[in-house]
This record gives sequence, C-alpha cells and structure tokens, in this order.
Amino acid sequence: MGDATLLYTDIFDYGEGYQEVEGYEWIVGRILMTFSDANARSHGIWNWYGNLDYYSFDPDGKVYDYADLPESGIMGNLGIGGSKLNYYGDDYEYYVKWIMVQNEWIGRTFHLMYEFIYLVPKGYDGIVVYISDSFNYSDGMSIKEAFDQDTLFFRLRD
Repeated sequence: MGDATLLYTDIFDYGEGYQEVEGYEWIVGRILMTFSDANARSHGIWNWYGNLDYYSFDPDGKVYDYADLPESGIMGNLGIGGSKLNYYGDDYEYYVKWIMVQNEWIGRTFHLMYEFIYLVPKGYDGIVVYISDSFNYSDGMSIKEAFDQDTLFFRLRD
C-alpha cells in the first residue's frame, strides 16, 4: 500500500534543456510515491507506469511497455518517439521520457519519484499518466485486463 501525489505539472514552449519545436510544447512534471507498510519493508515495491491518450483510449487496446517503443533522438537518451495521437482531426507524433529522480528509504518510508517529460502538440490536453501495481501487467494484456481499482490516473491538463 502506498500514496501517490502529482507534485506539479509545468507547461511551456521551450527553455534551458528543452528545444523549441514548432507547433509543440513541453509538459514536465513529477509524481512522488511513498510506501511505509510492513509489506514494502519486507518485500520491496513494484510499480508500473505509463501514459495513454484520453481521446483515443480504447479499453480493448493492448498495453505497451516502454521497452517495446522506438527511441527518439529528439529528447535525448531513452526518449520514446513514434507514438501517435489525433488532435482536432490531425495525426501528430508525441514524445515521452520518464526519469527516476528518487529511489530511497528515508526512515521507515520508501520514496519513489518520477519526472515525466512530454512533447505534445501545442494546447493538447489529452495526456493521462497512470501508476499501477506491476503484478497487474503481463505482455499482451488489454488495458481493461491490466488496470484495476487501485490504478491511479492523472490527466495532466484540463
């Protein structure tokens, strides 16, 4: 058992370390998860995270592991590209990168923090981040098979 908090989401066109890409904007944020129960102390934690498109969400669609997606040079090391979304009738590629920022025990509480970075069409409001128990996932599952009542969803812009 744990808690997850969306600490912040920042949306901007470009900045230090973030190149300007015409027609696109950056969404950068962090999620902090904390675990302090006896099970976490005895067995550790397992989590599974990713994103989906709010507008084309298909519960029968296959869940993809980031390891299965192509790397993109646009976001540097391990940035994922080639994912498509539809925005006002036009298809766009979007790019994503997740970075583990914190992974440590502080006292009797385990802190796990991820930073997520998305490059999406300007004004796009359909990126949804999810956090789930990794035991829910196995290769080839559909979304409705993989997500349960304990899966958390964060829509990054409304």
